Amino acid sequence: MTGNSSNVEATKLSGQESLPPHIPIPSLDSEPIDYYMDPASGLLVFTASHHLKRGYCCGSGCRHCPYDK
Repeated sequence: MTGNSSNVEATKLSGQESLPPHIPIPSLDSEPIDYYMDPASGLLVFTASHHLKRGYCCGSGCRHCPYDK
């Protein structure tokens, strides 16, 4: 067997379609987004931009933490 043995057909996506719908996409001339609401849990999720502005890791295991644990 060669190639993809899966029965799932790959599709090409472009633009915002390539990201999950709950991830906000900022425009090039806007401020970085600091948080978004996770539609599955309803919780506020901080982005890496927010953590970098804060300047340190809070140790809570945040989803987008840019700091080494």
